[in-house]
Amino acid sequence: GGGGMLYLTAGVDDISAVVQFASGLFRKIRRSVAADQAVTALKSSFLDPVHERLRLEVSLDLFARSDAEFMTMFNAAGAVAALSAKRDMLAKRVEGLLRCKTEFHELSKVL
Repeated sequence: GGGGMLYLTAGVDDISAVVQFASGLFRKIRRSVAADQAVTALKSSFLDPVHERLRLEVSLDLFARSDAEFMTMFNAAGAVAALSAKRDMLAKRVEGLLRCKTEFHELSKVL
């Protein structure tokens, strides 16, 4: 009689502990499953279509352009003019240095 009541009381505490433990496990499992499903849902409804369309859009954007149109994406305003001016200045300097070299060779022959 009394031993049964003791078992029942101990059983309630044990059951409560098991329920709390099971509740914690279920919460973790639910979080894990929900996270996996959210990733799968996000992937299938958003990322996959974006990935498929992005490949086409980038291909069209890059390969459907002429070289001149493509190069305008990389040309900063005035950069081409500045580089051309620098190239012309360096070309003039090279010409001047070549003249100096020629004069130096002529002077070295005379001396």
